[in-house]
Amino acid sequence: MSKSKIQEILEGVDVSDIKNWVNPGNHDKVNIALGLLNAEKTTELTNAISNLRAQIPITISELRSTISQNTDKIITSNEKLGKSNENYALWIKWLTLALVLVGVVQVLVVVFKK
Repeated sequence: MSKSKIQEILEGVDVSDIKNWVNPGNHDKVNIALGLLNAEKTTELTNAISNLRAQIPITISELRSTISQNTDKIITSNEKLGKSNENYALWIKWLTLALVLVGVVQVLVVVFKK
């Protein structure tokens, strides 16, 4: 980030020379420069907050859209899974019936062989 003229002025002030610092003219210049820097930074922060405030509704809208799309995908996936489970359940019923029939036939074979 580039430095503003106010920041450059403040960095150029020689604070090591106490006599120069106490000089009312320099003291006032430093105070004015600090006040201007404070105002400049406050304006930058205000602008940044305004930009963020403007972006919040857009971000919320994007989040709602993303959540809605993902929810639809999950619902579709669950519907497909439900149909698949129904098919497997039907096959399991038929296999169970076949196993029971095989068991009954085996019992009948054993009983009639005697």
